[in-house]
Amino acid sequence: MFVCLSAALDSNAQKRLNRLYVEVPHMEEASPASDVLYALTALLAVLLVPLMVRVRLVYTFLWTAFAAVAIKMDSPTALGLATAMGLSVMLAWYMVRLFDRAVFASVLLGWFGFLSNYRVFCWLANTGDFLLHFVGPLTLAANYLPYVQVFSLLWVYLVAGGSLIANHVYHFSPPRSPEFWAVASVTMLVGNLAVPLGCVIANRSGAHELFVTTIQEAVSTFMPYYLEIA
Repeated sequence: MFVCLSAALDSNAQKRLNRLYVEVPHMEEASPASDVLYALTALLAVLLVPLMVRVRLVYTFLWTAFAAVAIKMDSPTALGLATAMGLSVMLAWYMVRLFDRAVFASVLLGWFGFLSNYRVFCWLANTGDFLLHFVGPLTLAANYLPYVQVFSLLWVYLVAGGSLIANHVYHFSPPRSPEFWAVASVTMLVGNLAVPLGCVIANRSGAHELFVTTIQEAVSTFMPYYLEIA
């Protein structure tokens, strides 16, 4: 009798667990409209709050802050925006560095002064720049590219109060010319318009899955050899 009663209780408990497993995700899921609203509210907060307190932040720091918020929110729209923004920042930064080879040294001199004369410090700064402007955006793209949608928020215009001539934000030493800022403006605008569309095309064509699979196979293939050498 006790065996039958125990089996009945276990069966009822299992049914309740199954119902909870099915129902809870539907309760926690947000509608597409509310998800977009939450994502845009978070984006505007990250962009506008520094302006309201009269703090000027560079584009990369704003994107990094929003990416952290998006990951914490776990919002598909916010993650898609953060991914598109990161790729736009990466594209614009390396286009600007191609146009002006001394721009990074100018940033280091303006921010850190005499420390930029030390080779070790420059190496550490270049490593951090590579991780932030290259590895970070590609990591987001590898994980959240399917969330990118075909629309672009021209968020860069909110950073410097409507002006992309922002020597006072970047503290370049010496300040960059208007021609430099014209190139920066064009690359940012083109990136914000073209990157989301390119992400959607890459995702629908299967190029995203092929890229991620290739990277995973390469890591799994070469990692044992690297560990043996190390």
